[in-house]
Amino acid sequence: MTKYLLIFLFLFNGLNSIAQEFGFQNLIFSSEGVQLKSRELPKYEKLVINVVGIQGFVPIENVANLAMEVRVSDENDKEIVFSPDMFNKQPIPIENIPYLDFSFGLGEGFEVGKTYFIKVRLWDRNSNKEMTKETSVKVLPRLINKHVKIEEKVLSSLDVKVYLNKNRYFEGNYVREGDELYFDMFFEDIRLDKKVSMDYSVNLIEVETGKKYPVESDVMVISDPEQLGNMNYGIKMEGSNLIPGKKYQMEIGFKIDAIEAFFKATYSFVFLGKGSSSNKELIAHKEFQLYLNKEEISGKPTLFPGDRLDLAIRNLNTQLEQENMINSIGAEWVIFDSKGKEITRSTDLFVGNSNVGSDKTSEITLNWASTWDIEENQSYLLKAVIWDKFSLKRFEFDINFKGGKFKKRPYGLEKNKNIKFFVDKNKIKPVATYVIRNGFPYDQNLLNPGDEVFLKVSGIKNEGVDTKDFKTIVQITDLNGKVLTENVEDSPNFTEGEIFSTITIPYSGEDIGKSFILVSKLMDGSKDVLKSEYTFKVVK
Repeated sequence: MTKYLLIFLFLFNGLNSIAQEFGFQNLIFSSEGVQLKSRELPKYEKLVINVVGIQGFVPIENVANLAMEVRVSDENDKEIVFSPDMFNKQPIPIENIPYLDFSFGLGEGFEVGKTYFIKVRLWDRNSNKEMTKETSVKVLPRLINKHVKIEEKVLSSLDVKVYLNKNRYFEGNYVREGDELYFDMFFEDIRLDKKVSMDYSVNLIEVETGKKYPVESDVMVISDPEQLGNMNYGIKMEGSNLIPGKKYQMEIGFKIDAIEAFFKATYSFVFLGKGSSSNKELIAHKEFQLYLNKEEISGKPTLFPGDRLDLAIRNLNTQLEQENMINSIGAEWVIFDSKGKEITRSTDLFVGNSNVGSDKTSEITLNWASTWDIEENQSYLLKAVIWDKFSLKRFEFDINFKGGKFKKRPYGLEKNKNIKFFVDKNKIKPVATYVIRNGFPYDQNLLNPGDEVFLKVSGIKNEGVDTKDFKTIVQITDLNGKVLTENVEDSPNFTEGEIFSTITIPYSGEDIGKSFILVSKLMDGSKDVLKSEYTFKVVK
């Protein structure tokens, strides 16, 4: 009852039926997209403060008319930063509330080791109500990447920031193929009486041989000293001059002959390959659980086509987070046969999101679905490999399993009575047909809005069969066979494989109560040679 009561109140609250006191709930600190665990930040970093839980304002025509004063002072109340109105009297669309933020850099006005006090005053111009909250931040010594060496004269640096794949808190020197390196360089004010030319160059140096590979060079005209306040350079680490396992230096230089000024930053790094092969430091890790189709298991499981394994791993963050505020990991599945021969290897499972963060590496789950071509009664080794992209650490998890023996072919037909199957045995040897719902095997026919469903069917061509007119077809039809959607592809080179059709049930609700047929089939000209049909009904 309590749960429904809270939802009920929230809905009415959104309709302004219950008066709210004006104000905000909290101030949350972050920097470079990382939420801070304390009220501390290194010098020269940018502090972002999110004002969350803003409520009780009076909107007019779906916009709020808020103002926010921010004052930062030292322990003697000396003002360091002041803004009378962070929003500059601009109306704010209510969809941008209750989360607003402001930011400032901990630059020259801030001293290392000292604490500064932040006062935030928020008020509603439409109701004249206001709220004030105070907090503080302590300035830590600036982040220094120990692998960067600086040489300079006249053109003196305040800070050189090194980013790896947009991660400001990278302090290491392991760089992988495809990584993006970014250097953000800040300089002390310099005086110029006239326009000057500045040469800049970027070079890659192979440490072992001393060979220098020019990457980029040019001449810039400097007419305003402010142009020299901040300069940056980014590069994607790839190319024939970079060999995995070797040590390199990235050299970035600026020179202004007219005032006898120069600056050179040299970053030393070890270049590694994309995958796990570079990570030689194997670390034993035993905090994990294994699940087969959602049921926890141990020992050597027997798997059939469509079965899903989930490997839940805990507390990797204690290993991966020793030197980095944000983790960067890769993971892959590798399958070996009973003789130890590698059969297949997946791509990096985290290739699109390797910065998973310590909160997620405290428990991550990798899943793998048994494929149609796992042979009956054969033993296999499924290996999960996780590697830390900021070091040479590697974690491995071995799962031994056996391919299940089919009672009849195709496998799966006897388990799901909602599948209708046809095969021309003169042309195709059937293997399996089954339904996957939201990632797991499913033997019912009732589907809900949001469900993602696959109908899979597999087979092997008989020897001597001509496949020049073969084509694969996937369809969705109504119960009368009317085709609602269809995709057809020529398959003249078919020898063996799996055909699948898929649908995600719309959330709109317009199909609730209706029934449909999902079709996956292989045809030879106008005749079916392998066909699977799954009839389902959409329910609430």
